[in-house]
This record gives sequence, structure tokens and C-alpha cells, in this order.
Amino acid sequence: MSVLLCLCTVPNTGVARRLATLWVRRGHAACVTMLPPALSTYRWKGKVENSKELLLLVKTTPVGAKKIRAALKKDHPYECPEWLEFRAAGALAAYAKWIGDSVKI
Repeated sequence: MSVLLCLCTVPNTGVARRLATLWVRRGHAACVTMLPPALSTYRWKGKVENSKELLLLVKTTPVGAKKIRAALKKDHPYECPEWLEFRAAGALAAYAKWIGDSVKI
């Protein structure tokens, strides 16, 4: 089973919980872990910005990631949400199976 670890930043805990619950309920992700606030520095519309954000670690499959990407613009409050996908090498077989079983195709 191919496992992806996806990164997505959000502005606050309320949004983090809403998206995590939505993605797991829809069967697009097996698990979403919310990491505590971090300071992000980035360029947006010609200005350097600093924001406190939460980082979501989304454990899913390629199919689940595709479904999240398709709905991200509608579900996420940012005009340009962060969504990065990484293949998870070396996942334990039982864990990879659990992710595959949890993500609905």
C-alpha cells in the first residue's frame, strides 16, 4: 500500500479540528495530527508576512490525497492553502494496511 504524508497549514485550532474531522469522516485520510502553533514567515502579495499557524500532518493514500486536493479550495479558509505530499518510505506493513483500509476509494 502506498502511503503519503501530507502537510497543510491552518490559521487556528478550530479550522484544524474542522478539516481533520471532515477528511477522516469522508474517508480521505486515516489520521490527521495537529502540531502546535509555529511561526511562518512568507511572502504574500509582495509583502513579507509573519503568522502563527498550526501544521497538519495528514496520513493518507494517493487516492485520498487527490480527493482532499479537489476539495481544498472549498474547505480551506486560505486563498492559497499549503498542500505538500511526500511518499512515506519504510512504513510498517500493519500501519500502511491500516491507512489503506481507512481511506475510502
